[in-house]
Amino acid sequence: MKKLGLFLLICGLLGIAGMASADTTIFSENFDTLNLGSLNGQNGWYSIVSGSENVFQVQNDIFYQGGQAINATSSPVNAAIVHDITPLSQGIATAYIRYDSTNAAPLVFGIRTTNARITRIIMRALYNEIVITDKYHPNGNEEGRTILGNSNPQTWFKVDIEWKNGLIRGRYNDGTWSEWLEPENSFTDVERVYIGAGTGYGIWNAYIDDISVKDTTPPPPPPPPPPSGQIITLPVASSSDMLAATGTLFSDLWLIIALFISIPLVFVIIPMVIDLVPADEKKRR
Repeated sequence: MKKLGLFLLICGLLGIAGMASADTTIFSENFDTLNLGSLNGQNGWYSIVSGSENVFQVQNDIFYQGGQAINATSSPVNAAIVHDITPLSQGIATAYIRYDSTNAAPLVFGIRTTNARITRIIMRALYNEIVITDKYHPNGNEEGRTILGNSNPQTWFKVDIEWKNGLIRGRYNDGTWSEWLEPENSFTDVERVYIGAGTGYGIWNAYIDDISVKDTTPPPPPPPPPPSGQIITLPVASSSDMLAATGTLFSDLWLIIALFISIPLVFVIIPMVIDLVPADEKKRR
């Protein structure tokens, strides 16, 4: 009994570890099946800034993989286009981004609630730096920006935004996560992913592809195994189930018995009887 309890305990621990590591992708967008042209109005994407409906374009010249990606060019306004997701209190949003040059900060990738921006990842103008922001009107160049890495023009790079317990952090090209940051706008759940584009940076081109969101909330643990030495109670079948099973068992037994009787009868006893009949009797027949 002690061995049984130890076995169940080990299985339970392995089950918990396996369940906790399983993240679920709740949203993904690679833009490959969309029509070329404005992203606005396609596959759930919609602009939330008037005048920016045509800033984000589906094109098939430059892409990370698949065949299509989003291109954003010089915008007349601070543009933003969003896609609603299942509200998540804990998760990771991922995207692949490419800039044509490092002398502008045009395209951003971020997360939002329905009513407010939470955080975004952007290339900082003139500094060749990829940063995550937790404030939007910082006093000075450094406040509100955490550097994640340095970008190279015309090269795709990966960015991740993670959130949990009302905090956010970022990562560039699967490197080290930043420290946890408290955003200027507090939140409980992330409800949107968004792509943004800035104005006032001159002429530029930028691209974004393969956006995804994972739910990293751990599932509830399984019930604990019984303590060592405890008797495990198995489910007991009802009397009607037992009678039905018994009837089936007996009918199967009778079939088996009949087969055992018929086989010797056909192949052994009947030939013996035929051999006992006198030869002249066989001739008369």
